Formats: sequence, structure tokens, C-alpha cells
Amino acid sequence: MTKRQGFTLIELLVVVLIMGILASVAMPQYFKSVEKSRAAEATSVLSGIASSQERAYMQKSAYATSLDQLDLGVSNLSYFTVSGNIGATTTLVRKQAAGGGLGQYKITLTLPGTPGTGSRQWGCSPTTAGCGSFLPM
Repeated sequence: MTKRQGFTLIELLVVVLIMGILASVAMPQYFKSVEKSRAAEATSVLSGIASSQERAYMQKSAYATSLDQLDLGVSNLSYFTVSGNIGATTTLVRKQAAGGGLGQYKITLTLPGTPGTGSRQWGCSPTTAGCGSFLPM
């Protein structure tokens, strides 16, 4: 009797099933970490804007109302856009991108009324997007 070599259909189905289970667990984590790296763009830019706003406040006793008034060059952002005018509160909106992720959400940084009198307040909306975990502590 000759010995056959190869895999049975059952063995192949088990391997495909195991790969499917592993992929279903790994993919959400992968997308979350990709979105977290994209949100880092917003937190980095907002931190720079906040520092520049504090310098502007010290010079003029008022926050700047546009990016042009700041000593900061904000180049074209890859994943976010500035929402409206800036001031004590600056909001960046996540661009809707192909490939999903968390979809569109906003990351906001609010400065205290006077620099040095309070702390910066980070926010995320909608909270159902889960982007709160991307914000600095």
C-alpha cells in the first residue's frame, strides 16, 4: 500500500478556523493602535498651539484668534483639520478617511482664562468614539 502525503480537508479547515479567530481578535487592536498614532498628530499640534497661545497672551494680554497671529507654522495636517477660529479653545476635527478607524471625531484643548492660573483641559467628542484614551493625562 502506498502512503499518501498531504493534508486532509478537516486539517485545513481547522487551520483556517484558527486563523480567523486570531484575526478577529488582532484586527480591532491593530486599528486602535493605528488610530492612536493618528491622534498623536492632533495632540502634538494642539500642544504647540497652546504654548504659542500662552506666549501670545504674555505679549498682548489676549489669546490669538487665528493661526496667522501665532509664532507657529501649522503645516497641512494629514489626519485633522482646525475647526473654526482658535482662541482659549482650539478644536481639531478628524478627517473622514477611507478605511474606517473611529470615523470622525473632535479633539479639543481648552486653555485657562489666564496662563498660569489653571491647567489645560483636553476633550474628545463624541465620547462614544473612544478617542478619550488617546488624550494626554
